Amino acid sequence: MIDTFHANIEEKNVARAVHTAGKRLKHIHASENDRGLLGSGHVDFPAIIESLREIDYSGYLMIEGFGYSPSEPDSPGALWAEMSVPPEEIAFSGAQYLSRVLSNTASV
Repeated sequence: MIDTFHANIEEKNVARAVHTAGKRLKHIHASENDRGLLGSGHVDFPAIIESLREIDYSGYLMIEGFGYSPSEPDSPGALWAEMSVPPEEIAFSGAQYLSRVLSNTASV
């Protein structure tokens, strides 16, 4: 499993880590370097998606988000999220972003 938030901290190159994991890779948590909206930080999702295509990845790609909800003041999002971003926006905006990245790298 690769979590792009943590891989961004631990790996020199997340796309290369995808190649290293190769066929053993079964699951991806897509999260921005600051746990914000996908595409708003510096995680290189296009390069990661390209690497996933190169290894013929067929596992899960999920958005790991920590949006904040006022009705859940003790949730992880209260610690890590931007307070103005609801969890639904992280999910829907993230899915739209990943869809665009997947479309743009389809011919790579």
